[in-house]
Amino acid sequence: MTIKQRLMGMAGVGILLFLIIGGVGLFGLNLLDDSATDMRSKSQILANHLTADMMHDALSSDVMGALVARGTGDEQTLSLAKQAELEHSAVFREMLAANRTLITDEKTLEALEQVLPTLESYIASAERIIDLASANYQQAISALPAFRAAYNRLAEDMEQLTGLIDEGASEVHARAGEVAVLSKWLIAISFAVVGL
Repeated sequence: MTIKQRLMGMAGVGILLFLIIGGVGLFGLNLLDDSATDMRSKSQILANHLTADMMHDALSSDVMGALVARGTGDEQTLSLAKQAELEHSAVFREMLAANRTLITDEKTLEALEQVLPTLESYIASAERIIDLASANYQQAISALPAFRAAYNRLAEDMEQLTGLIDEGASEVHARAGEVAVLSKWLIAISFAVVGL
């Protein structure tokens, strides 16, 4: 075998090893990129859900604030409570609607769909009491048990949804760890092959 042939053979082996290492590296990077995308999506879903959950309590505060304001004759605070209720309801709906487009797991999506009518019933109950607080204080007070029942129903549905979202986030986090370990092993193996 001539020197030229040996050099060409060595160059060929070098190119082959370079392609192997590059291919393994790209494969590992793609795995990590997919994992990072999943993590970002799950984080956004969780952030949206936590914001929605805060609106659940914010609406309750709006109702109580409206009743207290009406009881003390504070019309300005009553007006502010109505405005706050509209804003909190809009945010609540917006966060759940956003998660409808982000959630891909069927079980979690089904739980979210179950929350939506309960949410609308809760918002309607809050609006009714705040409207009644202006027109008929006693009727507004009488509507409180129905509002509390709607609050509790929504709390139960939201709790179930929280569990499923947390479960999904934990699974993605675990997969990300596995992908990171796999990528390290692939790179280590490719370097070991090159060393041979």
